Amino acid sequence: MPSGTTYSWSAPSGTGFTGGSAGSGASNISGTLVNATTAYHTATYTVTPTAASCTCNPFTVAVTITPYSQAPVITSTLLCSGTTVGGTTPETQSQTITVYDGTTAIGNVSLPAGQMTWWVTPVSPALVSGSSITAQISGVSCPSAPSAPVIVAAPNAGTVSGTTPLCVGAISTYTTNGDAGGSWSSSAPTVASVDAASGNITALSAGTATITYTISDGTCVKTATKSVTVTTAQTSTISAGGPTTFCNGGSVVLTAGGGTNYTWSTGATTSSITVSVSGTYTVSITSGCGSSSSAPTTVTVNSPPVGIITGNATYCAGTPAILSAATSVAGSGSINGYQWYMNGTALGADANNANGTSVNYTASAPGTYTVRITDSNGCSTLACP
Repeated sequence: MPSGTTYSWSAPSGTGFTGGSAGSGASNISGTLVNATTAYHTATYTVTPTAASCTCNPFTVAVTITPYSQAPVITSTLLCSGTTVGGTTPETQSQTITVYDGTTAIGNVSLPAGQMTWWVTPVSPALVSGSSITAQISGVSCPSAPSAPVIVAAPNAGTVSGTTPLCVGAISTYTTNGDAGGSWSSSAPTVASVDAASGNITALSAGTATITYTISDGTCVKTATKSVTVTTAQTSTISAGGPTTFCNGGSVVLTAGGGTNYTWSTGATTSSITVSVSGTYTVSITSGCGSSSSAPTTVTVNSPPVGIITGNATYCAGTPAILSAATSVAGSGSINGYQWYMNGTALGADANNANGTSVNYTASAPGTYTVRITDSNGCSTLACP
């Protein structure tokens, strides 16, 4: 073209793009053309030269607009390992995938043409819960926009809460403040079974079980546990500190076992009572799993006989006195033994054939005579003249 030629540029024509405008004077034109599609498009300018006063024939200039790469997609953030991010790409050309935590690049991987899945490992620094992760394609003529962000979040099992101990037969619900949708399990289902979906626990037998809540996102598995103790109603018992059959004047200590809160049939609320009266005794206990009453314990108090001595209390020298033992009041048992005493000394057989262990005694010497009468229960009385 001759020197001094000017040029008139039309606005670009075509589809699939935006931007561009008309211009005049210069032999070139500048502007921004944006191809927001996934295909190539052409923008055509019509240029009309003018030299002096002569308008020359117009000609066209075609500009090919390359599309931006499509953004990749993040499909996995493995927080359990904390170091791996993966996804897919819609682009088939060779490319580089860069992963960002916010605005910080934390790793990249180069893909050959045709590979449309990708993993970036390890990423550094490692992923933490709450991070906003994006990926972007580079290494191509037109880089992609960032991918849709993915918020890194691990499943949260939370803290398990519920009642312990439980009584056999009780039903209780355990809960967690973690993510919903997990499952429940018991380490000892014969002690405490648990419904996998609801966390309802049934106490079955005495013992301890660990209740576990498990939550998973398909990759990461988190658990939370709580121990539950199952107890049975305590059985009350009575133990005697000695024989429960004895003579009047004796006693026996009865002690309750199996609980901490006691109520005796006598009305006493202590753990032990001292009994000196015939009767049947029971004790009830109260515990966290209810109350129970003991089997009865029978205490028998035997009455001793009331003895007397009959016969001559005064006699002449050389003439022995015959003394006889008898009872004025019968005791609980039959009489089966006698022991005579003179001045407190037990008497046996003597030269006069007097027998110190028979019902009758022939006294041949002056003194104070007594006799102990014993019955079949071992109870005795001392009879005086």
